[in-house]
Amino acid sequence: MINVLIVEDDMLDRELVELRVKIALGGECKFVYCTSLKGTLKALKDKEFDVMFLDLNLPDSKGVETVNTIRDQDQNTPIIVISDVLGEDFSEELQQADVQAFIAKSRMSTGSLTAALSHIL
Repeated sequence: MINVLIVEDDMLDRELVELRVKIALGGECKFVYCTSLKGTLKALKDKEFDVMFLDLNLPDSKGVETVNTIRDQDQNTPIIVISDVLGEDFSEELQQADVQAFIAKSRMSTGSLTAALSHIL
């Protein structure tokens, strides 16, 4: 069983990520959902996850600072950023923040998730 943390405050985007992850991983997943950075930090304190899907625009945190705050508490959980805020400069910042992959929401597909997961799991 693969433990997956989805950090997304938009319900439709969260459901889309979950559906595509289930397809990519063959349904062998257990999901935990968070809608804020505060909730994410609590979830990471309470449980270990195999992978985290992270939106960078949360109600209580924005941008790369979200990743940096998470990394201050948890250096081990692989992070795949799924966000609309992706540019060349931003990509470099994410790599420096130890993000394993980043996918634009507008380009997210089962294939792109499978490719990102293949490097992690």
